[in-house]
Amino acid sequence: MINYYEGTVFNTPAKTIVNTVNCVGVMGAGIALEFKLRFPEMYKDYKDKCNKNLVRIGRPYIYSHSDDLWILNFPTKKHWRNKSEIEWIEAGLKYFSKNHSKVEMKSVAFPKLGTNNGGLDWELVKDLMEKYLSNLDLDIYICLNEKNEAEGIEKKMLDLVNKADREHLIKEVGINAKQAKIIVNKQPVQRFWQINNFNGIGKKSYEKLFRYYYQLAKGKKITDVSLNDYNWSINRIGLVINAKKEFNNNALKFLDKHYFSNRLQSQEKQKEIHSLIEDIWEDEKVNQWLRLKADANYLNIIVDRNLVPDDDRDLSKSDIFQYLEISSEKIKEIISNLPDQ
Repeated sequence: MINYYEGTVFNTPAKTIVNTVNCVGVMGAGIALEFKLRFPEMYKDYKDKCNKNLVRIGRPYIYSHSDDLWILNFPTKKHWRNKSEIEWIEAGLKYFSKNHSKVEMKSVAFPKLGTNNGGLDWELVKDLMEKYLSNLDLDIYICLNEKNEAEGIEKKMLDLVNKADREHLIKEVGINAKQAKIIVNKQPVQRFWQINNFNGIGKKSYEKLFRYYYQLAKGKKITDVSLNDYNWSINRIGLVINAKKEFNNNALKFLDKHYFSNRLQSQEKQKEIHSLIEDIWEDEKVNQWLRLKADANYLNIIVDRNLVPDDDRDLSKSDIFQYLEISSEKIKEIISNLPDQ
C-alpha cells in the first residue's frame, strides 16, 4: 500500500529509508548529502563499493545501519554531474519489486526519485513508482518533502541553531566570524538545508554545522562528537597538513641555523630540501595516519625538538641528512603507536 507523506524519509515509521545515489562515490548535494552526514559509516561503505564498481544503475542495494533501520541506496545517476534518465529509475524500481521479498522488509520510505538534482519530471516518476510499488506487500511511503517547517531531529537541530549567537558559532562550532554573522542575521532558519544555500557558507562549513548540531540534537556531548562520531576524513587531512607544515618549518629553521650562511642561500635550497622532506611523507606507514583517529595533541610531539643540536658548529650535509632521517623515524614511531580505529 502506498502512503503519500509531505515530509522527508527520515520522519516516517518506515524501517527502510531510500537514498538516491550516483555510481561514482559522491554524496555532495540534496538528500544524498544529508544521508552522508547522518550516516557516515554508510557513506564509507558506499564509497568503497563505488571504488570496486559494485554500485550500478538498476541495482539498488541495502545497507544495514542497525536492526531497526536499513538504508536502500538507489542509483538514479551514473555520474553526479549528469542528469537522471527515466529508464534508470524504472530499472531500479523493477529490480526492487522483484527482489524485496528476499529480505524481511516490511516498510519503505522513498523520496521523489531523480526529480531534484536529477531533473526528471515528477509526474512521470510518480507514475512509475505507483506502477511498481502499489501492489507490493509492503507499507510504502512516498515522501514529497513539501513541508515548510522542520520536524523530528531536524527541528531539534534548528531550535539549537536559532538560539545560537555569534560567539557560540565561532568558538564551539568552529566557523569564522563572517559566517557566524550570516547565520545570526538569517535567524530563524526554517529548514536546515537552507543554510547550505546561504551566500558565504561553503560546503565544508555547512557539513561542520550539520554534524555539530546533529550530534547535539541526539543528546551527545561535543567531546563524544569529536572523538567518536565526527567524519574524520577532513580532520585527519587537516592534521596531516598541519603536521607537515610544522615538520617542514622546524627542518628549515634547523637548516637556516646550522647549515646555510645566509637567507638567500636558504631560499635557493628550499626546493631541494622540501623534496627531501616530502620523501618522509611518501612512506606508507605515515600515510596510514589518514585512517587513524588522531588527536591534535600528537601535533605537539610530531617533531622531537630535542633532536636539534644546541651548539652552533657547522654541520655537514651528512649531519643534516641524518637529522632528517632520525626525524623521519621518530615520526614513523609515533604514528605506528597511535591507537587503531
